[in-house]
Amino acid sequence: MDIKDVGESNLIQRIADTYRPSHSSIIVGIGDDAAALSVSSQTVLLTTCDLLVEDVHFDLSFTDSYYLGRKALAVNLSDIAAMGGTARYFLVSLALPPHLSLSFVDDLYRGMMELADECHTQLVGGDTNASPSTLMIAITVLGEAHPDNLLKRNGAQAGDSIFVTGTLGDAALGLLLLQNGPPHTAPSTVHTLIARHRSPLPRLTEGKKLADNHLASAMIDISDGLLTDLRRILTASNKGATVFLSQLPHSKDFEQNHLYPEKTKIDCALAGGEDYELLFTAHPSKEKEILRSSTTGDAPITKIGEVNDSQELVVLDHDQKPYPVSHLGYDHFLSTR
Repeated sequence: MDIKDVGESNLIQRIADTYRPSHSSIIVGIGDDAAALSVSSQTVLLTTCDLLVEDVHFDLSFTDSYYLGRKALAVNLSDIAAMGGTARYFLVSLALPPHLSLSFVDDLYRGMMELADECHTQLVGGDTNASPSTLMIAITVLGEAHPDNLLKRNGAQAGDSIFVTGTLGDAALGLLLLQNGPPHTAPSTVHTLIARHRSPLPRLTEGKKLADNHLASAMIDISDGLLTDLRRILTASNKGATVFLSQLPHSKDFEQNHLYPEKTKIDCALAGGEDYELLFTAHPSKEKEILRSSTTGDAPITKIGEVNDSQELVVLDHDQKPYPVSHLGYDHFLSTR
C-alpha cells in the first residue's frame, strides 16, 4: 500500500497510534494543532512546526519572497492561536537552492520579522542547508498557555454551536485568480482576494480571548478547508454536525466577484482551505457572549452550524436540503492544490 492510498489524516493517525507518548508531562501529543507539554503548574509549553515546500505549498510565480516569509510564519502562528495560546519564539530552517539571490532571502526574513513584530514573537534560531532545486521552509513556533485554558480538538459535545472567525473562501478564490490569471483590468476586489491568499492573518488575539474566557469547547484553524478541519474536530470528539450554507460568512470582495460561478465559490468556502480562520464549537449558553465579544475584535464571529451525535457531517443548502459536496478539502497525498 502506498501513501497516496492512505491519505494525510490516516497516515498521521497511524504514526500516532504506533508511537503514542506515555510521559506524564505530555498533555497533547500527535494529532492536534500543537503539542502541549506541562512545564509547571501554571504553564503549558506549546510547540508546532510546519514545512512549506515549493510547488506543493507555494508557487514563486504567484508570490514574492516578502509575502512568502509572512505566510510561512503566519501558518505556524495560527496553530498556536487554535490552542488558545500566546506565541513567544520561533525557529526557521531553510533548504535553499543555489540559484536564489541574497535579496530573495533578505526579503523572506523581512516578511517573517515584520509579522513577528506585529505578533510580539521573537526569532531565536534555526538551520540552513543547500537544496538541489527546491526551496523548503520549516518553522517551529514555541508558545504558552495556562493549563486550565488550553483548547483541543476533542471537546465538542452534541448540542454545541459551531462558529468561525472572519470570512470563508477568500484565500481559495484568490489562488484561483492567480492560477487562471486575473484580468488586466481587475477590480480592487480581485487584489484583496489575492492578498488574503498571500498573507493570511493568524487569529492569536481571538484564540486567546476564547480560551481565557472559557467560551469554546473545541477549536482548530482552517488550513485544509472548512469541512476537512471540521471533520477533524468531529472525529476527535466522536460527533457529527450540520453546517448551514446560508450562514457561511463571506467578505464583500468574495460576494462581488463574478468571475466564477456560484458553485465554484461555494466550493472555495467549504473546501478551499488556507483561510487560517478559527473554527470552534461552544455550548449554546455561551453564544451571546461569543457574538458580543466579536464586535470588539478584529474578526467577526459567525455561527454556521450545530454538533450532534450522528457522526455524520451534513451541509444543508438555502432550502434546508442536503448540499452535494464534491470533496471535503485538501489532502497532501490524495489531491493537488
